[in-house]
Amino acid sequence: MNRKTARLVRFSLAYIWLTSPTGARDPRENMLNARLLLAGWGTTMVVRPNDTYADVFAQLQREAKEAQRGMWAR
Repeated sequence: MNRKTARLVRFSLAYIWLTSPTGARDPRENMLNARLLLAGWGTTMVVRPNDTYADVFAQLQREAKEAQRGMWAR
């Protein structure tokens, strides 16, 4: 990708809940994004202002790396 086309790239981000996000639900259990990160099949990307779960996602990615899950396996 060259610089001109790189400027045109946009990201579509979504929090994908497997159950209703109301109440005190744990993203680790109820969010597809979190499950993919914890299994080692995703990486974090923060696009402000959509950073509500940035800390949670970073922790899940660290856990996956430390446990060598998914793409972090050696």
